[in-house]
Amino acid sequence: AIEHGGTSFNDYRDLWGEAGDNYNHVRVYHQDGKPCGRCGTLIERIIVAQRSTHFCPGCQKLSLE
Repeated sequence: AIEHGGTSFNDYRDLWGEAGDNYNHVRVYHQDGKPCGRCGTLIERIIVAQRSTHFCPGCQKLSLE
């Protein structure tokens, strides 16, 4: 993310007024309801500690161990 200048989803700009390019490299963030590029399972969005979390339930299995 840092090497791509951060992730600009809305109007964020850095000190030089430039938007980050990392948005073009995210795989699941803001992709809820779309198929995972790796396994095809639909991406889900949940709220954890009042923050959005996006994940693929097919690739990221819950482990209680």
